[in-house]
Parts: sequence; C-alpha cells; structure tokens
Amino acid sequence: MRKIITPLIGICIIISLCGCTAFLIGAGTAGGVATVGIDTLRLSRYTSFENAWSAVIDSFNDSNIKVTSQDKKNGLISSFQEQSIIQAQIRKKGDEPVRIDIKVRKKGLPDLKSAEQIINKINNKLAKKIINE
Repeated sequence: MRKIITPLIGICIIISLCGCTAFLIGAGTAGGVATVGIDTLRLSRYTSFENAWSAVIDSFNDSNIKVTSQDKKNGLISSFQEQSIIQAQIRKKGDEPVRIDIKVRKKGLPDLKSAEQIINKINNKLAKKIINE
C-alpha cells in the first residue's frame, strides 16, 4: 500500500509546486468560471450578448481599466496600459450560454489574479441584471 500512496503524494506535490492554474485559482473563482489557458479565464452565463457586453464594459470602468479598442461585431474589448494587456472576448452561438473570455498579461507574463478579479466583477454584474429583470 505504501508503494502506491507515496508516489501519489509526490505527484500531487509536484503538480502544486509547478503552478498548475487549476490549483492557483481553485475555489476563488465563481461558478461557471473555467481556466482555458495559462492566462485566460472563461465565464459562461445564460444571458444576452448585450447584457454581457455592457457588464464587461462596466466592469472595466469600475476597475479603472481604460478601454483602448472595441469591436462589438466580433465581441472584442481591449486595454493596453502600463505594461498590461487586458482582453475580453464575448461569444454567443444560438441557445448556448454566452462565453466571456478574459485574458490578462502583465509585463508579458500571465496575470490570473487580475483576470479572476475582473471576471468576478462581470459575473456579479450579470447576476444583478438577472435579478433586476
């Protein structure tokens, strides 16, 4: 039994020390949020594209993130400021939930903590919109 347990514990320690994003954000993210890359979080919600778009814009403004480019047709919102790149992509296909991807890089490196803060603000704004409807 010890021959099985010891390697499993070792593997768990190695994974957690390597910075696996699933371990880094863990329970800190809200429901419906998933990691889709080393620098990208995805929120899936049943709402309209318009609600998602305005929630992202409002969340950027609330976080003092200056929007530097918008392409509503393709669902892209970007900010380039102080060595940070913040990008949001909003997608809606048919009856599927709206997908909001938030990608944050600071000085060229992934910044999942900032992405998590932004996506949680968006999620809260969308929840309030649903309650108020």
